[in-house]
Amino acid sequence: MDWLASQDRVLFFALNGHPGGALPRALAVALLTGSRGGLCWWVAAALLSLTGGRRGRRVAVTAATALALAALAASGLRGLVERAVPAVQYGDVYTLAAFVPPFSFPAARVAEAFAAVPFFGRGRGARATLVWAVAALVADAGIYAGAHLPSDALGGAAIGLLAARVAIWLLGNPFRRRPGPFLPLSRPAVGGSAPGRPGTPGRRGSGRTPPREIAARHGPSGRPLRATATSTVSPAVGSRAGAWH
Repeated sequence: MDWLASQDRVLFFALNGHPGGALPRALAVALLTGSRGGLCWWVAAALLSLTGGRRGRRVAVTAATALALAALAASGLRGLVERAVPAVQYGDVYTLAAFVPPFSFPAARVAEAFAAVPFFGRGRGARATLVWAVAALVADAGIYAGAHLPSDALGGAAIGLLAARVAIWLLGNPFRRRPGPFLPLSRPAVGGSAPGRPGTPGRRGSGRTPPREIAARHGPSGRPLRATATSTVSPAVGSRAGAWH
């Protein structure tokens, strides 16, 4: 534990208020302001729900659920752990007082960022790289501002990724047609055991009756089969018995 604490301290002072003039400070302020309460991620979810179609709405709802779970978990843990901020632990550190919370663990902004990026940063393209980079910069900005230690940021990232997984478990993967336990993506067909359209029990289909089923019901002539009664004589007892064909 002492070794981890010492590495935490070394990494903190390497990132806290690192030189670079006004641009890093302005960038840190912009990142911390935009991510307060997950603001930028909530805006992204709202825009995606309005412009992304049906799948976009599913992604936005799942991302919003992950954001809410991450915020609740971070708030609850912060009250339980009550870890002192770096300025209290180390004394002389660079701080942006407006962004320093009462307690440092976990980093709520980082938790919310990493709860959102699995949905907005999916894939390998430039957009995905940008979204993950923004989340990493949010974590760096918290350390730069003296609000969190590196371990606080790592804890927040773990909480956020776990919140994303829980949201996917609850609502289903929005990128696949796999229902979750509380928000199924399709309804089972009437009279069937599997999701499908009416008219094809237990199957996904176009709603039409299969040709083999038509032949079984109507016969080769296409007319419905009807039961007819014939009379036969039983050779054993010499009586008539009704038989159905």
